[in-house]
Amino acid sequence: MSRQPALRHAAKATTLLGGALVSLGLLLGGAAAAGAAPLDGAQPAAQPGALPEAPLNSSLQVAGAQWAVLPMGDLGKVSDTFWQLVVLRSGATRWSLVTPPGVADNGGLVAAAGSHMLLSGFEPSQDLRFSPIAATSDVGQHWSPGILSSPLARVPDALSLAASGGALALVDQPTSSLLSSSGDLSSWRPVLTASRLAKEAGVARCGPNRLDAVAAAPGGTLLGVACAKPGTVGIYEQGGSSWRPVGPALPSAERGAQSAVLRLTDVAGGVSGLIATTLGNQSWLSATRRGTTTGAFSISAPLALAPGQAITASGALPDGSVFALLSGHSGPRAVVLRAGAPAEVLPSPPRGSATLAFGSARVDALVVQGSSLTDYTLDAASRHWVKRQVLQVPIQFGSSG
Repeated sequence: MSRQPALRHAAKATTLLGGALVSLGLLLGGAAAAGAAPLDGAQPAAQPGALPEAPLNSSLQVAGAQWAVLPMGDLGKVSDTFWQLVVLRSGATRWSLVTPPGVADNGGLVAAAGSHMLLSGFEPSQDLRFSPIAATSDVGQHWSPGILSSPLARVPDALSLAASGGALALVDQPTSSLLSSSGDLSSWRPVLTASRLAKEAGVARCGPNRLDAVAAAPGGTLLGVACAKPGTVGIYEQGGSSWRPVGPALPSAERGAQSAVLRLTDVAGGVSGLIATTLGNQSWLSATRRGTTTGAFSISAPLALAPGQAITASGALPDGSVFALLSGHSGPRAVVLRAGAPAEVLPSPPRGSATLAFGSARVDALVVQGSSLTDYTLDAASRHWVKRQVLQVPIQFGSSG
């Protein structure tokens, strides 16, 4: 257990990361894939028959700036793992470390993007029993604090920002619940619990047992859930005081599969999601996308996961597609999933990649080794990852023990 004050930031740095511009269109020209070979990475191997899960490692975009969430330090020891938030500002070529100061971050970080704001939330750990919140509207130069008295759900889309300035949060205690704030990040009200959602008309065929993702979409709040019953994608939209199913139909090969909605992100004029399904010992990943024209969710061709593969990072691209970084025995693998299309495979990222980050004209792989963070960019001509800069983060090992 930590003997330090709950609101203590254990790792700070001001060194920057760098890289060169590449053409995103050329970088995503990889071959289509209906499956993949076993891969390598830090995530434990997925258990046969278990639904894949999405870790907190992620990246997202706010007003042209790229953000990434990743852990550093001794990743095998919670008290010596320190989560970081880095940003590549619009027009810049180097990354900056902008983790909100004064907060214990051993438990993890989640982040949500608004039109000109980023909201970050801290997972509880050790003596920290609640979830501090911080918001920035100047790309991480200043942070405004807030607080959730309940711990955030440990999912990458546990927070969402509405265009009105309000916020939504998924929490785990006393039960899996959705909370909302009208703008004061220290004042939250309950909206829904997983058990109440299960009683809504049209939801029983899914059998939701937890709330996994939230998106404050323009048309109404969207929730993604894991379905205890097979054959349904659990995406629900709020309409007044009720919730209606809006998820896409599964492909015929997955009709009897169990599903979980791992990501829901409001991006590029619509909502993008990442869906995991499992049937027997086979698991798949699919992207789903809701545009503004029809309001219906479409779905990508499923990507079959080989035995032992696990997701190590995920996130949305500026065009609304989603990426997944996968791990296995032969090295990391990066795929881009688009609704209505087969998966695209990027050149294998460097070993140790904690996450990828996609801008309008570059792709970065951020590699973690202890207190060292190395930035690689994907060269369009050679299709090789090029090392750009190494950041040594002065992590205070033992400061949370």
